Amino acid sequence: MIIAGLFILGLIFGSFINALVWRIKNKKDWVKDRSICINCKHELQARYLVPVFSWLWLKGKCAYCKKPISWHYPAIEVFTGIVFAVSYAAWQDGFSFLGIVLFILWLKITILLVALFLYDIKWMLLPNKLVGPLTLVSVIYVSLKAYAVADWLVVVSAIGGAVVLAGIFWALFEVSRGKWIGGGDVKIAVSLGLLAGSMLNAFLVVFIASIMGTLIALPMLLSKKAKANTKLPFGPFLIIAAMIVFFWGQTFIDWYSSLLYF
Repeated sequence: MIIAGLFILGLIFGSFINALVWRIKNKKDWVKDRSICINCKHELQARYLVPVFSWLWLKGKCAYCKKPISWHYPAIEVFTGIVFAVSYAAWQDGFSFLGIVLFILWLKITILLVALFLYDIKWMLLPNKLVGPLTLVSVIYVSLKAYAVADWLVVVSAIGGAVVLAGIFWALFEVSRGKWIGGGDVKIAVSLGLLAGSMLNAFLVVFIASIMGTLIALPMLLSKKAKANTKLPFGPFLIIAAMIVFFWGQTFIDWYSSLLYF
């Protein structure tokens, strides 16, 4: 029941993310402004804002102008729901009072991560209006976790992860003069490194993100849907990789270590 409830909650926040990203891009007030159709600009009634179901009911078209509504809206809603549910199933810090607070902070982090994921895919940018809050919440999360386990080496280790991940991307940015990666990747790397929790996990984030990027780019190159100089946003790969490492990084490392010493 809890997993189902979190999935539904994720659907709701996924709808919020869709609106938030559009409003940041168009410099709208994300609190006061109402949701509108991006084609006809008609203000949407509440019945047209139910996550996933409204899109299915309307058959993917605006109720007013009948123009198509992108599939990415329900996709982000479902994706956020899945992330919320999986986060609960994979949570390793328990559900004491501090554990619950940490979990809530993590859900806030995932909302920001999914928003950045969507923004980067659509516009190949990682805006400071999202990166800044992500960094702040990540710092609070790491500090509270260190307090919860009474071990401030958690903070030291997390800072090491941030330095490694941000350092790698800063070096790539400087060497390529911004041609290989953008400045936003360097900024978000600070938060992702903190969440990775260690220098070794930071390297694992880069490895997994690079593998995913290759798996996406290679078929596009072979099918000639992309050229060697075609730019792909790397932020989404980093974000997914960081989420994987956050929950299963140590499992990957233990598995790899067992292969070395078999």
